[in-house]
Amino acid sequence: YDDDPVYGNAISGEVKADFMNDKLKIKARAMFGCKDFRYWYVDAKASLTPGIPLVPPLNLQGFGGGAYYRMKKEGADLLASPTGVKYVPDEDAGLGIKAAVLFNISKEQVVNGEASFEVAFNRNGGINFIGFYGYATILNVLPNLGGNITDYLGNQFSKLEALEQKAVDKLGEDGEKLQALKVANPSLAAENLSGEDRKAGEDGLSAYVGMQYDFTQSTFHANFDLYVNVAGGMLTGNSSGNRAGWAVIHIAPGEWYFHMGTPTNRLGIKLGVAGISVKTGSYLMVGDKIPASPPPPQEVADILGMDLKELDYMRDLNALGDGRGFAFGSSLTVETGDITFLILYANFKAGVGFDIMLKDYGDAHCKGSTDPIGIDGWYA
Repeated sequence: YDDDPVYGNAISGEVKADFMNDKLKIKARAMFGCKDFRYWYVDAKASLTPGIPLVPPLNLQGFGGGAYYRMKKEGADLLASPTGVKYVPDEDAGLGIKAAVLFNISKEQVVNGEASFEVAFNRNGGINFIGFYGYATILNVLPNLGGNITDYLGNQFSKLEALEQKAVDKLGEDGEKLQALKVANPSLAAENLSGEDRKAGEDGLSAYVGMQYDFTQSTFHANFDLYVNVAGGMLTGNSSGNRAGWAVIHIAPGEWYFHMGTPTNRLGIKLGVAGISVKTGSYLMVGDKIPASPPPPQEVADILGMDLKELDYMRDLNALGDGRGFAFGSSLTVETGDITFLILYANFKAGVGFDIMLKDYGDAHCKGSTDPIGIDGWYA
């Protein structure tokens, strides 16, 4: 780097080495640089295959760790360092040390994970933060049943279409009239399983957890993520990247909250077979930063022939912003997708759900009144 806006002048390099016929793999990366101050970091990981048995079925898969000076973490980046952390210069930081253990259960394809510990000091020798982090992938080699089911259903629907076409051809002009009654051209149900969404994310289950206590801010923060992609996409998480669940707990002076999903980013899974999908969604929020209560789904407004804004029963109170309280909601939807059978077609969708919220709006009051809304400002 030469006069880089982030790193100033720096040099970095990476080393990879394999030993014992690829049974031992070592990867290390280092950076040394200078802005108005000098900084550096060294990060490394060594992995063993098949691992060293500890307590059956737990195996030691390897070690990782490193040290850094006058730098801080800035998010996760698997390409930035062997242990998957991106570091940037920080003049206020001191020395940081990290150690990690790689493990598997039974064998790498069943459960494969990493647990790490990190402590960072400030320039005066005090502790900035202590953190524990870890992840695990579970059953990431489950058989790809989705592809087999897709092929089978595709073949069956193709046979039905061939029979349909023969029947239409025999009817001549009347058959053409029947075919014209299909006012839409829905895709085959089996094709709904072949999209890129079905292939997104890792196979199996993946879980990530992180806990950190910041001594400078007297703040504890922990987060958890779960990703699901089973049987070639038949069962997936319903959020982006196949995330099925996430949670965060935050405790700081004057503020705390525990969130498992939000109204706009819910926990849940999606099961899809032969174009039919079942999708769940839930959230639970307690403490501060309770967001706006959501309106009914768009489908409800469409059925009633109304503008969704007219059904948003919380639009006025939502304008007051986030607050402290409790929120909980859950939903279930079932969709068939487009179904084609002979000269018939159909598409069905159904759903049920609810949202409950109890929130402290403080001194908010209705026009013409000075009394707080609800019970002493708490409104459900």
